Amino acid sequence: DNVLLAYEPVWAIGLGKVANPAQVQEVHTKLKKWLKDNANAEVTASTRIILGGVISLLC
Repeated sequence: DNVLLAYEPVWAIGLGKVANPAQVQEVHTKLKKWLKDNANAEVTASTRIILGGVISLLC
């Protein structure tokens, strides 16, 4: 019932690099598609996806 999927781009871990909003949206979309293809509709709809890193709005 309470699924939370957190991710951080491997290229950003410990390197001080930040993701831009377009990169975050791309990964979010791909993860939602994976859930839709591999889990039931209830799990897909209720899963929250968060970024475990930093987003720069200045990119």
